[in-house]
Amino acid sequence: AMNQMSATSLEVARSAAAAVSSAHSVNDETISGRGLVESQQGSIAALANEIDQSVRVINQLASDSQSISRVLEVIKSIAEQTNLLALNA
Repeated sequence: AMNQMSATSLEVARSAAAAVSSAHSVNDETISGRGLVESQQGSIAALANEIDQSVRVINQLASDSQSISRVLEVIKSIAEQTNLLALNA
């Protein structure tokens, strides 16, 4: 009976040690996973900032294009008036 209790105690101790080892492994994996998630969050935030900057640049380009179009219309109008003056001369 004493040998059986000793063997059972030994088995319980082994199981407890295995459980502790598994818990440490799970903890390590959790820490690693958390680090990856935090890294991804930083990357996503940086990407969002880049997209915002791109939108601002595109909007500025659209505005500049409209300004260029207006200048070209003025140049076209002047050219047409110059042609009319040349024809009348």
